[in-house]
Amino acid sequence: MAADASYSAWQQLAYLDISGNRLFALDNLGLPFTWLGNPTNVLPTEWEILSLSVLRARGCNLTSATSTELAIWTNMTQDTGLINRLRVLDIGDNPELSFTDMEMIFGQMRLWELYIDDTQISLGIGQFGWPHLPCTLEASNNTQLPQAPIDTSDNSVCRSDPTDEWQALLDWQATWTISNPLPGWKPAPDFFSTLSALIVFRIPGANIGADLTTLDMSSSWMLEDLDLSGSPGVTGQLSASWPAWMPYLKQLSLSGATNLGSIPAQWGSSVHWQESMVQLHLSKCGLSSVLPTPWNLVNLTHLDLSSNALTGSVTAVFSSILEQLDLSNNPGLTGSWQGIDRGALGSLTVLKLSNVSFSGFFPPGLLDAPLTILQASSSGFTGPLPDFTNSSSAAEMLQQIRLDGNTFTGEIPASYADLLQLKCLRLMNNPGLCGAVPQNLPCFDTRNTNLGKLCADTAQPAQTSTNGKVDITCRIPSLSQPDCAPDGGTLTNSTLQYSSGWTPDGRALDDISIALGLSDKIWPYASPCSFFAAAFNMAAGGSEAAAVAFLAEHGFACKEIDIDGNLHMRVTALDLSALVVKGKIPTDKLRLVPEVVQLQYLELLRAEGQSMQLSTIPAGLSTLTRLQSLKLSVANLSGPLPDISNLTALQELELHHNALNGSLPAFLPLNLERLLINNNKLSGTLPAYNSSANVLQEFDASYNDLTGLLRPEWAASMGGLKALLLNNNNISGSLPPEWSGLVGLTSLDLSVNWLSGQLPIAWSNMTIMQKLSLSYNSFNGGLPADWGVMSTPAMSSLRSFSCAECGLSGPLPNWGDATACNGILEHFDVWGNAFTGAVPASMEGWLPLQHFDVSENQLTGVFSGTPHCSLDGLGTLKVARNNLTGPVPASWGSFIALQLLDASFNNFTGPIPIFPPNTLQQLYLDHNALTGSVPAAFGAKPSLWCWSLHNNPGVCGALPSGTRCFDQANTSIGV
Repeated sequence: MAADASYSAWQQLAYLDISGNRLFALDNLGLPFTWLGNPTNVLPTEWEILSLSVLRARGCNLTSATSTELAIWTNMTQDTGLINRLRVLDIGDNPELSFTDMEMIFGQMRLWELYIDDTQISLGIGQFGWPHLPCTLEASNNTQLPQAPIDTSDNSVCRSDPTDEWQALLDWQATWTISNPLPGWKPAPDFFSTLSALIVFRIPGANIGADLTTLDMSSSWMLEDLDLSGSPGVTGQLSASWPAWMPYLKQLSLSGATNLGSIPAQWGSSVHWQESMVQLHLSKCGLSSVLPTPWNLVNLTHLDLSSNALTGSVTAVFSSILEQLDLSNNPGLTGSWQGIDRGALGSLTVLKLSNVSFSGFFPPGLLDAPLTILQASSSGFTGPLPDFTNSSSAAEMLQQIRLDGNTFTGEIPASYADLLQLKCLRLMNNPGLCGAVPQNLPCFDTRNTNLGKLCADTAQPAQTSTNGKVDITCRIPSLSQPDCAPDGGTLTNSTLQYSSGWTPDGRALDDISIALGLSDKIWPYASPCSFFAAAFNMAAGGSEAAAVAFLAEHGFACKEIDIDGNLHMRVTALDLSALVVKGKIPTDKLRLVPEVVQLQYLELLRAEGQSMQLSTIPAGLSTLTRLQSLKLSVANLSGPLPDISNLTALQELELHHNALNGSLPAFLPLNLERLLINNNKLSGTLPAYNSSANVLQEFDASYNDLTGLLRPEWAASMGGLKALLLNNNNISGSLPPEWSGLVGLTSLDLSVNWLSGQLPIAWSNMTIMQKLSLSYNSFNGGLPADWGVMSTPAMSSLRSFSCAECGLSGPLPNWGDATACNGILEHFDVWGNAFTGAVPASMEGWLPLQHFDVSENQLTGVFSGTPHCSLDGLGTLKVARNNLTGPVPASWGSFIALQLLDASFNNFTGPIPIFPPNTLQQLYLDHNALTGSVPAAFGAKPSLWCWSLHNNPGVCGALPSGTRCFDQANTSIGV
């Protein structure tokens, strides 16, 4: 490239990001790579980027560097532009990129951040040393681990960079995170000895091996986050020296390690960790013995010691700022918590104490905490259930209560009914619980309790019932707590009878079953969506697919619904027709019953088929405002349409082939995509539709008694319409020219109405129209030439056109090129009009033509003798009752698919041609002036079952043998 003064601006460039450009090599930027520093003075100095401090080239498909590029990098010194200034280098996400001698480059840089993740760059940095360790090292998904300790002779720079822009960042972190498994890697005992600048070392789930007893962490004094979790190969004893060696450690996670022994006493009493430690995760790592005392980690917010073998009392871990505490699955933990002062755990949001061996009452002091999750299953608590009456946060925050498997007694406190966010409640296996269940709690399992029975006499019910249904309403909450399925997490539907109450949808399905007179109910249990929640519980071995399939067998589906800001499981689909197919509803009992409207959150309702018994559409259907699909076709329905104006979510409405009457609604729902109301007895005018979304795609109101005019304004609101069928009604008026804006229409049928006026030329704008039917109307004027393919725009996609007996006159237009043979029209039917003149030769260019009918017009002239195109698909040819002259074209005998030919009532002359031997079924040449004998081949046509030549006096000769269904009146045959 030639030197250019404009490139002097490069000298001021400080930040360059070319990430995502597929460069394939570092010098494919359009400029030679030397412009980054120009160490060899190949280019003018004004091209040098001497101020560049940030260079990012992620995801550029970079490959192995060339030797020239490496030479440029390695020749750079600290006095050269790029190396001297560069602080951030990001060349990650380049899987093919490799630098075998990268340590020669990095050894001269003072990088703050280095990103070489998802590359093949070697981290064998040891031979040359690395005097300036970057403060952030991101090498995830890079399997090249350090082969030797990194020599860091200058670490202070990470904390004391003099430049203002770097001082603005509060805490530089040398971070090494590896997200892919590294099985078998075991750091040497002195691995951390020279990593004194490292602040974050996080490799969760890496499945490494490490002996904590011998691992030297004495130089890791700046480490703040150490995560070796998910690696069973991490073993050994926890070191009492770690608090002194890592005085700034904030987060420590060793969960999943093996046999780590006891927690050193120094961990609980360290003056360093008293200030620094925030999160301590030591679950499932083989801890034993008692917790150390004293426990002075006063800044601890997260403590997870679950699933170990800890013993003794745990009151030492209490802290007013502790947010999450998990001591579950430590059966050796004992003691009473009754003496906890209010506020001792005043910040606690998650408390998990399941499967321990506590004693006494549940401590009321814990109820002041802003708990969201309370788990204390099989924990040994006794006495009354915790009462949240005086809690200032439980009503708005508490989401899960698991107190099953204890020895609680008495009634459920009334305050539980105020827990508005509660999604999970488990109280089973508490035989001492009794009394009435409060309304509107989450549905829960009451097995091995006496809930619902009088506490004074558990043989007597504590709650009233109607028709055998306990008058308690419960709710199925969201699946966000899948480990708390209402039936206890099992997949056997036999447990569903233990539900604490009826859900509204359970009552509705029961009422629908009663209304249909079913002996085997659609759903025999109180909570129709509880099985779905249970099956979704992966811990119970189920799956969402299994749940969906099971519920489909019962004709309904469940889904999470947002109700006043909370997610609940509700019935969202009911398919009564499917239950007939499955044999669960007898064919003589299927009908649409009013009780279906009790399922207030239905999104789909289907009840259709010839087996449907006579019924009407329930008026209350208009209350199902979430309904998206309503399919009630061929359902033996009568009566008026329901008011659907409130069904704003409705996308599919299928009511065709019924006996519905009355008027259409004044306005259609704005989100409708399919409206099929054909073959009914509906009356009135066409509805308004003012949607700006243009989502309506299919509208079929054919075979009704609709009146009035077509709506021009539909062009502005039905831009997405593909099919509009209004045939066989009583619609009048003219065709709106504005409908030329319905450019998405592919099928339009307005036949059998009382439409009048001229055909709009502007409709040529319907360029993707494929089927247009206007037959049996009262138009005037001609067929627009502009609709044909010779115009622009035109109906160039038209495959079927019908305008039989529709009042048109004048000549047939030229809709194609007879010599091009590129027409796509398959069906052309304009019989019964007043067209004059000759049949345009261009119509012979309609190559895929299958049906051609211009009979009963006033056409004249002679057909061309030889067509330019081979009409091999033509099956029906009708030109009867015109004034056509000349011979019957011999070329008609080449139409190999021809089945019906009607050229009767014309003035054709000359001999009878020979037609295809195996396809022709009907031949009508009567009432012409044909002459000569009947071809003998006609008697040998097995397919020809009916033909007529009568009223052709000039036809003579013998009748071919084998002739069937032949009329020879007023001919000379046999004379």
